[in-house]
Amino acid sequence: MSEFPVCPYSVVYGTYVLNMNSQSNEIITVEAAYWRYIKEFPEKALCLKTTLFRYFLPYKGFGFNLHIKVGEQLKGKKIEQCWELTKQVKLEDLCEISRVMTWQTEIFDSLNVSRGVRQPNKHYLKHFLEWCRDQGYLQPKKSKSWEVPQSLPGVSKAYHRHGGRERNLILNRQPLVEYSADLKDLSTETKLELEELAAFWTDQDYEGNRPIPKPVEKSSYEGRVDRMLFVTGWLALDKLDYHRRMCERARHKKEKDPNYESGWLTVDPEPPQWLKEMQEKYPPRSLSSIRLEELVPVVEIRTERLLIEESSWIEQEAPNRLLAKIEEELVAQSARLSFETILQLSQAMQHNQAFAGEVRKLNQISGKAAAKERAEALMKAACEQTRSLLKSFFKWLKYQHNPTGSPDGYRITPNYRASLCNSLMSLAKFRYRDVTNSRSNPDYSDIQIVMELRAVRKEELKLAGCVANTF
Repeated sequence: MSEFPVCPYSVVYGTYVLNMNSQSNEIITVEAAYWRYIKEFPEKALCLKTTLFRYFLPYKGFGFNLHIKVGEQLKGKKIEQCWELTKQVKLEDLCEISRVMTWQTEIFDSLNVSRGVRQPNKHYLKHFLEWCRDQGYLQPKKSKSWEVPQSLPGVSKAYHRHGGRERNLILNRQPLVEYSADLKDLSTETKLELEELAAFWTDQDYEGNRPIPKPVEKSSYEGRVDRMLFVTGWLALDKLDYHRRMCERARHKKEKDPNYESGWLTVDPEPPQWLKEMQEKYPPRSLSSIRLEELVPVVEIRTERLLIEESSWIEQEAPNRLLAKIEEELVAQSARLSFETILQLSQAMQHNQAFAGEVRKLNQISGKAAAKERAEALMKAACEQTRSLLKSFFKWLKYQHNPTGSPDGYRITPNYRASLCNSLMSLAKFRYRDVTNSRSNPDYSDIQIVMELRAVRKEELKLAGCVANTF
């Protein structure tokens, strides 16, 4: 009989000894990867185990009933429970390393862990995950092709019901080709801005200007970023090629399955004119060339920062310099002015200089008004740009999911369209963090583009009779 119990450790003189025989030939769980990892890095075994048990498994997203207090000694059944939980965490759920690291940060925040503890534990977890990725263990889940049936089981009509009201039919949703942007394909500048965006919304120790009441839940923030990346991917997408691919895909599926039905089967492979015009307005391009400025442009509206262009005609020469010039010319002509004439001339020039100063002040006032007018025009253009972007994307989504416009086809709900408005609104609040006056306008009412996004959201929610839920 083996000296080791079923649990992958044994108690020998009060010391936990790792059972290397518990490895699995197929590395699909954190537990299996751990044993393989410490073969290559035995010096990290204890530190990584501490990181996993204390600052990884307690993440609430896993749904484990595991609570470990700061300073609590792990022993007995608690350690056995932790080992069992490592067997339940699949590596395929950890393929987005940057996102997993935010889970750990959430645990740090909930425990109010010091910086000295955070840094080494972040290092151990990140090193482990990157090693798993390099070994090919972090393979994302394979997408499953599915269709909503013609009629839901046991229901004569395929309607959602909510509060006694019938909702739209959800028939024949076409599986789509993914085009959401991947963070790794974005430019370094955009990645850095997204990192600061994450800190702005979720880091309670954010040191920059943050005119918002308090940080938000990371899960809420991540949902907003996912939609933001969805819009970004659409900007880079070749929409005409996507249209043709969807038509070809539907016909191919019909050849394999005669019972297959989809609106894309009746769509002309030649894209409609409005889609060609949309392609001209938002042409395909590389993701690395897209900037967040294209989603939410920033316009300087602070009066003290506006560029004032002064007229050059009011610039006058200094009186003493002009008098010296007159004297030089008179000497050259063997002539001179009387003392009284020189005094009168000096007084006249000083008066003229004061007049020039008044003209300069008036010019500055006029310049500020003109600069403010230019800023308002730019802000109006920015609002129209963002509104047009959202409305175009909404039109695309409707066509993408229901190309024939059938009343029985799948529809994009007003709530989902409103959530896209919320996503860009979150970005706008971040991008205008140094422009808004948070004391006099805590709701960003001084930022017209935020108000424009609220107006678009209200328009969409009005269709559903819902109330906005935003941060």
